[in-house]
Amino acid sequence: MTVKKQQRANEIAMNNNLPVISLNQSAGANLPQQFRVFHPGGQQFRDISLRSASGSPTCTVVFGSSTAGGAYQPGMSAYSIFVKDQAQVFLGGPPLVYMATGEQTTAEELGGAEMHTSVSGVGDAFANDEFEACQLARNWVLTLSYEQGTATRKKQPILQPRYSPRDILQVVPVNIRQPLDMREVIARIVDDSRFQIFKATYGPATHFIRLNNETSTPLVFLHNVTGFMVGTKSEQSGIIKAGSQLIDAVSRSSVPHISIICGASYGAGNYAMCGRAFSPRFLFSWPTSKCSVMGPEQLAGVMEMIAREAASKSNKPIDDAKLSARTAGLKNQVEQESDAYTTSAWTLDDGIIDPRDTRDVLGMSRKKPLFVAPPVLRKDGTPVLQRVLIANRGEIACRIIKACKDQMITAIVVYADEDETSLHVQLADEAVCIGPADQQPYQNIERLVKVAKETNANAIHPGYGYLSENAKFAQAVAAAGLIFIGPTPDSILKLGDKRLAKEHLSVHSSVPLIPGYGGLNQDPAHLEAEADKIGYPVLIKASAGGGGKGMRVVRKKAEFREAFLRCASESERSFGSAHCLIEKYIESGKHVEIQIIGDGEKFISLLDRECSIQRRHQKIIEESPCPWLSPELRRRMSDAAVEIARLLKYVSAGTVEFIVDIKQSKFYFLEVNTRIQVEHPITEEVVQIDIVALQLFVAAGGKLASLPELDNISQEGHAIEVRLCAENPFNNFLPCVGTVALFEPVSRVTGVHVPNVRYEVGVAAGSSVSVHFDSMICKIIVWAADRASAIQKMSYVLKNTVCMGVTTNQLFLERILLHPGFQDPAYTTSFIETYSAGLFQPVGVDYVTGPMVMAAMLYDLQAGNQNTGAKTFGTIPAGFRNQRKDVKTASRKFVSCQLQLLGHDTAGDYMITRTAEDEYEMALLKPEPDLTTAEKKSFFNKHGGPLTRRFYHATACKPIPRFEARVLQQGTNLVSAKGQDNGVVRLSLGGGQHTFFVSILNRNEFKREISVYSAHKGIGANYIASDPLPWAGKFELKREQQGLEPGARQKYLSPMPCHILQILAKDGSEVKRGDGLLVMESMKTEIRINADGPGIVRMHVQKDAKISEGVVLCEVIAPEEDAGSGNAS
Repeated sequence: MTVKKQQRANEIAMNNNLPVISLNQSAGANLPQQFRVFHPGGQQFRDISLRSASGSPTCTVVFGSSTAGGAYQPGMSAYSIFVKDQAQVFLGGPPLVYMATGEQTTAEELGGAEMHTSVSGVGDAFANDEFEACQLARNWVLTLSYEQGTATRKKQPILQPRYSPRDILQVVPVNIRQPLDMREVIARIVDDSRFQIFKATYGPATHFIRLNNETSTPLVFLHNVTGFMVGTKSEQSGIIKAGSQLIDAVSRSSVPHISIICGASYGAGNYAMCGRAFSPRFLFSWPTSKCSVMGPEQLAGVMEMIAREAASKSNKPIDDAKLSARTAGLKNQVEQESDAYTTSAWTLDDGIIDPRDTRDVLGMSRKKPLFVAPPVLRKDGTPVLQRVLIANRGEIACRIIKACKDQMITAIVVYADEDETSLHVQLADEAVCIGPADQQPYQNIERLVKVAKETNANAIHPGYGYLSENAKFAQAVAAAGLIFIGPTPDSILKLGDKRLAKEHLSVHSSVPLIPGYGGLNQDPAHLEAEADKIGYPVLIKASAGGGGKGMRVVRKKAEFREAFLRCASESERSFGSAHCLIEKYIESGKHVEIQIIGDGEKFISLLDRECSIQRRHQKIIEESPCPWLSPELRRRMSDAAVEIARLLKYVSAGTVEFIVDIKQSKFYFLEVNTRIQVEHPITEEVVQIDIVALQLFVAAGGKLASLPELDNISQEGHAIEVRLCAENPFNNFLPCVGTVALFEPVSRVTGVHVPNVRYEVGVAAGSSVSVHFDSMICKIIVWAADRASAIQKMSYVLKNTVCMGVTTNQLFLERILLHPGFQDPAYTTSFIETYSAGLFQPVGVDYVTGPMVMAAMLYDLQAGNQNTGAKTFGTIPAGFRNQRKDVKTASRKFVSCQLQLLGHDTAGDYMITRTAEDEYEMALLKPEPDLTTAEKKSFFNKHGGPLTRRFYHATACKPIPRFEARVLQQGTNLVSAKGQDNGVVRLSLGGGQHTFFVSILNRNEFKREISVYSAHKGIGANYIASDPLPWAGKFELKREQQGLEPGARQKYLSPMPCHILQILAKDGSEVKRGDGLLVMESMKTEIRINADGPGIVRMHVQKDAKISEGVVLCEVIAPEEDAGSGNAS
């Protein structure tokens, strides 16, 4: 029955992928019942091997006798624990040994715990008692990392060591001759300082290396070895054979090897520890380490003995003085040559590292660099691709430039007038201006092909967007005798157009399609009828292009026509085609896509990524792999994507997009993007393949079958990408324009290198974010071992990335990452709408209106003090009075915080009064009191008129308690735009210290616009700083602009530079609340301006007009009770 119970336990473990702990005490088979147990017992041993091979290992705890056949159980287990004075494992006990051989021995000598853990190596761990044995078994299960309550293994979150890596210098001796306990080093490197020593008293390194290869576990070699042991005893015990087997195991090992020379690394010990000759992935040295054939004293001493022996054999006299001098010289030579700095200079390692950075270096080294496909060469040895024109701009142009330079290809870019100072122009080998942005130069096929010919380019890379999915462009490139780095025109025509793609796949593919309409009839009435048949909600989207342009969800029939007109208009301007299709909108859907690459003969899936976090149907956070997909669903989706590629003999990189219904666990085809995707870097990071390099390889005629690196592609770790965009999430994601005053990545902000972080940037300090282009500033990509760690890293990196000068979605992205809903892998494309209450909650103002206000004011004071060399009258405000400030108000500053950018309705105005050296008071200014005409007259007479009214009202406000504030450190080691005032300031505020990044965006005699960012809090805010008299003098103008006078007209101002697309309300017409006034376009996004209340329209602009920011577009003369300010929707 015992054997049957064991068989059933093994069966359960096998079927559910579970580990097994076996408590072993066996006297072997019951010999009289041998036929009942002999064969089933053998099957038990077979099951152990099969389960181990399938990833379900066994741990055997031996706490009694385990003899005869029972001895094989611990020997075949993945981990065996032997209990002191109890475990006895042998094939035959002392009586049988005596009868068979005449040898007299004890059970402990023959098979006790100490013997098997230190001599035979059968045991992995020695336990002093049964309690310790059980604890060791529990620790073993912990290393397997099974999901609690399930049979699914998971990767553990990254835990910091309990012993600080900073303490390594205290436990490592400077003199390598002094003993070094490597366990002290390991405890300061590994997660949670938790590790187990493999066969601690036995030392089978060869076995250890082979086991790690079976489990695909990377190997780290910490060198402190003087070579193999020498001497008669060592030679007779087989040191040569053991050493050879160890070196052989290192040579045959296929898992990543990372070597750190901590102390000595001499002789064959260097070989066995994977020295430079054995091609480790990385090899680093500590500053005090040594590497040579043997130590300086030993080598010099050996050479001296050889010299004396040779002289003795030849009967020649020895000059002891010369020999001693030669020996000393050789010792010094070896001492110098074995020094870490010498060996590093000879590239015998990959650099010298601070021992305290060992953990970080190992983390960085674990992930191998991306595989870059090699250049394709002609028969004469010259590369096929030599000069590539990049028909794009921004970060994707920069990414392609890098790929070209990696392969020594000349990168040529084009740029619009507004892009003259853009980063892609600076990075390129050659750059050609193609005209003003409002003439759509990046979509001018004839002009782009002409530039390519004129610059002797032999290929064109379209990037993404613009003409990347335009079949006519691909045809024109081919007709000009150039190489188009992308799919064939036929593939673009059939797959790049969503309507044609669905039409084609409905006939030729088994891929499931979403119910919808994609016909040629684009009459709004006909489309509305089709939407009725499909059933609301429906999704209208542009047939050409992507990126969220020309796409809207319609939930009611009444909203359909207006939404369709906006989609068609946006699509025509973005992609040159107004054609739209309609699909059933799946509410509980995930946007999952499969990256593919093909060469017309072989088609490969580079697996999945998730893009469900979207605003305005444009992705802003992507991750790979999709955390929700099961292995089976992932396989089916990959197969479907490859089938689509095979149908059209697809060439180059592409993406097959699916919508996944998580309620039904079904997926539906969305579209094929016949181009490189914005989010391709996250796929690159997890499959470790450079996709842009593959595009170049295939375009040059390379065959994917010739690249073994593309066989058996799998995903390693987890990658996340966020899109940092110039937009205001608190104002319906309205795009924002301006100049990037300061852009600093995490490494410069924190002063330390954060491993596995990529910035795909198209801007630098001084770059303009233009109304003519997309609002994306950069992409930030992180990779980590698991999803939890990747989220944590991205949050840290995002918070410590400084982008100042334009309003961005930085804080919004961080809120998404840290939201509990994002931790749930089942989140959907409606994430932002579902959790809008928390995501759009106004930012808390305590820190913004406290320490950050003082940072703005003090930095402004410091900058003002440095500007004392100006002309005598250079600071006098025109038309005001002949002094900038008076004696009575010199101690006061006024700061307005633009809280509207942080989700609040109004600005916060503060008066800051300097009361003593480094002491200040801050008062929140109350809103202006409502006064009757008589009250106003009395107030003016009493306080000196409207000029000083607001100032004296401010002084009556109760101040916040007094506190100390002073600048501790101010630096300007930042990359700044020309004429820009940027800096880092560290302040002491009320006993605490705070560090801020500060940029003065605009400066004039009346005000200074100051941007402040706190990386510690991850919050940025803008402030307007003024002196008292200019601030008070601008009051009436501010009141007039805000339209606060009763009965004033509602003014609708342009929120940014824009293009008027359509006038919805004629001049003189009457409107009610919610009626449309006009439609404007900025950054390729259409914005409809609606009336906030009833009234008569006074239109100030015309259709097709180009409008600057802050221009009055129209007015609505409203009843007094409806007076207010307009808004954009």
